Amino acid sequence: GVFAAGEVAGGLHGANRMGGNALSETLVFGARAGTAAAEWAKGSSPGDPRSMLLLLNERARKWEGGKSTGSDFREKLCKLMWQDGGILRNQEGLERALATVKEMFSESLGSSVEHSPREVRNVIELRSATRVAALILDGALRRRESRGAHFREDFPKQDDDNWRGRLQVHLTSNGEEVWHFQPE
Repeated sequence: GVFAAGEVAGGLHGANRMGGNALSETLVFGARAGTAAAEWAKGSSPGDPRSMLLLLNERARKWEGGKSTGSDFREKLCKLMWQDGGILRNQEGLERALATVKEMFSESLGSSVEHSPREVRNVIELRSATRVAALILDGALRRRESRGAHFREDFPKQDDDNWRGRLQVHLTSNGEEVWHFQPE
């Protein structure tokens, strides 16, 4: 039930996105995502917002006693993604970063929460950010080539014969990631 458009969804231009393209892309695909979300919502149950709040509060109680604050984690994650998951990449750095991000996700489960909505939001944002970072790093590890502005030191050439297309991931109903490559 999550729909996205624009840069957050990867976009039409991928690694070669030019400044300014994102706005028109967001308008076109935002409308398409909105229409698809509305169609999806027609066939789904709205659920009970109170039960979601109870679930979040229950999880917040389990997160007490952690070692770091949300801002500590956020700063560490940004630095890690810039150093090992940024434009210049290699297998060793990507693997190191992925292991660290997975540790950070586990640690975030024990992050200190004072039961305020702001703290609960910070922990949820951190968990989401580490999940997205892990997907980015895993995708970069799987793509064994350099493409656009993203450079793999260990695979310095663009390889259209094997990698021209999209690497996609989806979750199964039991939460497992399934990766596949869709050639153009």
